[in-house]
Amino acid sequence: MFEKLKNIFLKLIELALNEDEDKVAKGLAIGIFIGTLPVVGVHTISAILIASILGYNRLAAAVGTYIPTNPWSTIPLFALEYYIGRLILGVLGIKFACKNLNFSLKDPSKLLKLGKAIYIPMLVGGIFLAFVFSILGYYIFIYILKKTKAEKLKKIKKLNMCRKQVKVVFPFEER
Repeated sequence: MFEKLKNIFLKLIELALNEDEDKVAKGLAIGIFIGTLPVVGVHTISAILIASILGYNRLAAAVGTYIPTNPWSTIPLFALEYYIGRLILGVLGIKFACKNLNFSLKDPSKLLKLGKAIYIPMLVGGIFLAFVFSILGYYIFIYILKKTKAEKLKKIKKLNMCRKQVKVVFPFEER
């Protein structure tokens, strides 16, 4: 699984080296932003749609959605979003907390109230984390791209230097 993720990320870097790196990095940042929000099931489609509208790279946006929400990080991310959302709402003086998780299926109104008490803090925390993670993702990806481009240019210059030093003489060539 990690090998697949590594290959996808390397393909994304290769894509960015051939295209406008800023558009690819911004597409990735949009994907990370949307992927961080607690709107399960519509991450990829939303990220691709927003990237298309803004003119950023759609593939990078789709890949970006899987960075924050993958099988290993989804549950811890949602818990962190809930915790941060409760902190932010607490600072604002708004209380959304579950004091008791007792509900029955006979009375769905209690379940809906419980949903609000969990989802609203998750959404507030998710929006906050989405801004933080997408900005970090953008700058980290730009840094990796610039470093990769610099290494690639060094290799090209080194190859060109080697070609200039080697003089090819054909044995049957008239002098």
